[in-house]
Amino acid sequence: MAEHILCVTASGGIPLLTRTKPGCSPLSFPVVGALNGVHMFASNRDVNLLSTISENHRIVWKVFQDSIVLIAIVPSVDLKMKGRENVTEENDSDPSEPLSRHSSSTITDAHVSRLLDNVFHSLVLLTGLEELTNIRNVDRLKKDLR
Repeated sequence: MAEHILCVTASGGIPLLTRTKPGCSPLSFPVVGALNGVHMFASNRDVNLLSTISENHRIVWKVFQDSIVLIAIVPSVDLKMKGRENVTEENDSDPSEPLSRHSSSTITDAHVSRLLDNVFHSLVLLTGLEELTNIRNVDRLKKDLR
């Protein structure tokens, strides 16, 4: 489902956890910073940034307990099918159009939000809610999350 899941602190944007789907290239630090920066800029302007869609990806942000921001990056289309690696004779439509029956376009923000809820609850089970809401030692929390 998700190619990347990021966990950063809400106050400072310090990356706590990054998980990448096998076979996908990891996100660089500037990209992680930009994703958090967009969300932080919006929140400083009293705008609640929930999600956005690009040509190839859907990005969803969710804040938990005003201390943790989880970011999910989900492909909006199945790029293998869009590239027509598995073409069949039944399917001879325009190759530039995504194939809806083979794509991830049926994944909505609600699905990704539920995924982020589950990730947060997993982090709570792993470290405890108190540790996630009142981050005292970021380095120790990073180590615990690995």
